[in-house]
Order: sequence, then structure tokens, then C-alpha cells
Amino acid sequence: MAGLYDLYDLLKALSELGVPCNTPAGPAATSVVDICLGGNIRTSNIQTQQKKFLAEDITTHLLLRKTSSDVIAKNFDIVQFRDSVAESEPLLEALGLDSPIYTAVLRRNESDLRRIIQDSPTDPSIQNPSWPTLAHVAIGWPVGLEMLLKTIPMLDVNSDDCRESLFSLAMRYSEATCKRGYDKCNDCDCAKSVTIILEAGCYLSYDEVKDFLQYSGASVRAVSIVLEHIKMWRDKLKSLLFDHIPEIKFSGQYDSAVLDVKTGEAIATLERKGIFPFQWYSLEPDDYRLGCPSYFTESLSIYHFIENAAVAEEAFELGFRDLDVAYDGRTPLMVAANDIFPNTAYVDWLIAHGATSYTNVMPT
Repeated sequence: MAGLYDLYDLLKALSELGVPCNTPAGPAATSVVDICLGGNIRTSNIQTQQKKFLAEDITTHLLLRKTSSDVIAKNFDIVQFRDSVAESEPLLEALGLDSPIYTAVLRRNESDLRRIIQDSPTDPSIQNPSWPTLAHVAIGWPVGLEMLLKTIPMLDVNSDDCRESLFSLAMRYSEATCKRGYDKCNDCDCAKSVTIILEAGCYLSYDEVKDFLQYSGASVRAVSIVLEHIKMWRDKLKSLLFDHIPEIKFSGQYDSAVLDVKTGEAIATLERKGIFPFQWYSLEPDDYRLGCPSYFTESLSIYHFIENAAVAEEAFELGFRDLDVAYDGRTPLMVAANDIFPNTAYVDWLIAHGATSYTNVMPT
């Protein structure tokens, strides 16, 4: 990939030659500037000094264009470049993040943020529903994030206009900032934002939970917090079931384990009694807190997509026990063993914990 200053020199030279770098060649095309910046804006594993260079280059390009770029504004990676943005007045302005409240959050200035909220509660910036929202830029700053969520009732933790959910951003941030890397930390704030947004009721989609349990991308502490949070909600669902249909509690239909593949069955049983769990708990439809989405023909075990022995052990210790249940004719062991690149540690873990259906049930 070309160096950052090479890109700047290229754009400057093309501009001086009269090449329309800022204008797409057609309706479905992308401008030269956006191609160059789009390829670098989310570059991962960039050292601090390189981030600073990148921020300065982007600022120069934006000022050269005399307009901000929607492509950049929508794809700017807060986890990677927040510090660079906060330090650059021109870049704050170019990206439309130069309002007092955004600046206070980006610079993590608690006193300024508190004063602005008290003095200007109707500031239009506060209600901005598009990327990035105030809540998004506050991820990684627990004090500011809690203050925003507690004092600004209209702050939407599930804005549909954002390219990345608060949950996803908080999980990525946890990995980028954890002091322990691949071990569970007990001395850093990497996952505090995850806890805050979960407690605030952010939507938990099946796809995002699956991705972070399957492919990581988050700190070990953050993954643990998510598993504990899901367990808490599955216990709530079971309590709701037992409270309204007491005879089920003594039927043996539901054991002491955490609800997993039986969540759909439990919800259907309650709905037949006129009790709708998602409405009861003010959750969005198909929130993974209460199990797999309704479009699944049968419930999927959490072990079908974990693919990590350490995460599986944590789930097992919390009470998730459906590690030998088939979905679409395939048990977790069958899925893991037939993967193109099987995780042998996870396969061994499943077998050690009683997963035997791989040898007893043939795939459909």
C-alpha cells in the first residue's frame, strides 16, 4: 500500500493537472479522493505516530476539497483514530464533530461535558441520530458514556442511521485497549463500556453475538460479560415461565440449566397464555437476550457457533448445557469437526464434556 504522504502527493499533483479528483466519473463511481482515503481510513494496527500523520493528511485533503466527505464521515473508525481527531481542530470541523459537546466527549473533558449538558440541553448535536452519535464517540470513556445516558433521555442507543452498533463498537474497543491481550483482565477498563450499554438496553442481535463469540474481536473480559448478561436474561425468561405456568416448574421439562435451545419453546408457551416476553421486558423483537431470532425454524445452541474452547468453558460454567443438541441435523461437534479449518482444541473440549452425537447421528 502506498505511503500516506505518497497519497497526498498523488492527489495534489492530479489536482494541479486539472484532474477532477473530487468528482465521481459517473453515478455509480467513486472519486479519486474517496478511493484513496477509503482505503486508508480504517487501516488497522497503525502506530500512534502513523495515526497522527494519517489524521493530518486527511485534514489536508478535506481542506483542499473545501467540503467534508460523506464517505469519510460515515466510515471513520473511532476506535483507531479518536485521539487524532480530538487533537485536530481542522479535522473536527471537516468531519462535522466540532460542536462543543462532541469536542468535550472526544477530549474526555468531564467538567465541560457536564456544563454543556446543563446549559444547552436542547443542543441539536445532542440529538444527532446519524454516525457517529454522541454515545458512539463516548465508547471507551465510561464516565462520559454514563453521564450521557443518564442525563439525555432522547439519546438513542439503537440508532438505525449508524453504520456500526454501540455493542459492536464497544466490543471492538475492548480488544483494542485491554491490558491482558488473550487473558482475562482484572485491572483495566476495557469492557466497562460494554457493561454500560448492555444495562442501557442496547439491542443484541444474533449475528453480532455470534460473530464475537465465534471470531473474537473483543477482550476476554468483554466476552465474559456478554455471556453473563445473556445468562441473566435467560434466567429471567425461565422465572417468567414458572411464575405464570407453575405446573411446568415441576414437570421436569426444564432442568436447572440455562435456557438455550428451549428458549423458543418457552416463548411460544408463554405466548399461548397471552404473555409476550419481548413486550413484557420492553425488548426489541428477536433480541438475542431471549434466544435465537423468530425466523429460525428451531433453536440453535450457543455451542453451534462458539468455536473456542475457553469461551465454551466459560459458558459451561455459567450453566449452558446444550452442547449435544442437533440443529438442522447437526450437533455442535459435527459442525466443529467438519469445519474447513477445525479448531481441534474446541473439538476436544466438546468430546471431553460429553458430546458424542458426532459418531451416533449422521448429517442430513
